[in-house]
This record gives sequence, C-alpha cells and structure tokens, in this order.
Amino acid sequence: MRLAAKRDATEAGIIAALQLAGWSVIRLSDTGAPDLLAIRHGVVRPIECKSPGGELTPAQRKAFVRWEVAGLPVVVARTPEEALAATGAGTAATPTTRRTVKHPAK
Repeated sequence: MRLAAKRDATEAGIIAALQLAGWSVIRLSDTGAPDLLAIRHGVVRPIECKSPGGELTPAQRKAFVRWEVAGLPVVVARTPEEALAATGAGTAATPTTRRTVKHPAK
C-alpha cells in the first residue's frame, strides 16, 4: 500500500498563485512524477514544488528526463513567483483575463 505523497510546504502558495493567474492545477502523486500539472488554454506545464534547499530524488531525475523527451520539461519551482515565471503568467497580483468556454449543444 502506497502512503500519501509528501507535499512540499511551498505547494499551496504555488497552486494559489497559478489559479489566480487562470491556470487549472492538478496534483499528481506517482513516484517520480512532478507534483503538479498546470493547464491553461491548451498549454500544459508540469511543475515540481521544492522547498528552499530541497533536491530532486534520483527517481525524479530519471522520470523528468522522460517528461522532457516527451516534450514536457518539468519546471522546479521554489516560490509562487518562480512557478508563474515558468508559465509566462506574470505575477499573482495581476491575474490574466479568464475566458468562458462555450460547449456545443448536445
């Protein structure tokens, strides 16, 4: 039985900043997977949250090479500002305009 994944202390602030900037955020917990997938307007950014001084595990290093080969390089973010910079979203204080998605009638 797998125990709950350890979450970095910086993760909640990073998630809040990304959501404020209009990104949908999914938490991941598989071994070696990045902590988050940030998704907006068809763009996907895998993000690994690390506390200051935190290091990638050997499993993460190996897995992140596979993510990069697949065209999705993983960003390591230690602060909300680093996560926003990696997404090109600006700052949490200046959220982007949100679009309403209209679904076709069934």
